[in-house]
Amino acid sequence: MNITEAINALVERYFHEREPGMFDIDKIPLDNIRYYINCGHCEPFAETIVKQIEGAEGYWGDNFDAEFWGIDVEHWVEDHAAYHYFILYKGRYYDAEAPEGVDHPKDLPLYQKHLQLAKTGKWNWQDKNFYAKVS
Repeated sequence: MNITEAINALVERYFHEREPGMFDIDKIPLDNIRYYINCGHCEPFAETIVKQIEGAEGYWGDNFDAEFWGIDVEHWVEDHAAYHYFILYKGRYYDAEAPEGVDHPKDLPLYQKHLQLAKTGKWNWQDKNFYAKVS
């Protein structure tokens, strides 16, 4: 099984085997489950893949400095990058929303959503419905 197949299979497992209340919204369609995995379940999800795929490694976004990220948002690493755990495998970055991988973690869909919101001033992670609004 390759990494893309492993990620897609695990997404299906999360969707069909999730516990009631596992996500803030229990009636999430399969199309949206990937985003919700990345919002609070990213580390166990990624670590499951790391254990399955030889050579895959898991990282928090703040394992990389601001120069690596190259994003012109104040406190990007501390306020945004730090809160997501993703996979590095053979020079590409993966998570539940990017089973095919991307060339740089800033291209992961979760970070793209956060970047868009941060640049427009609409970032409010303390709002309990924030993630439902941006998914």
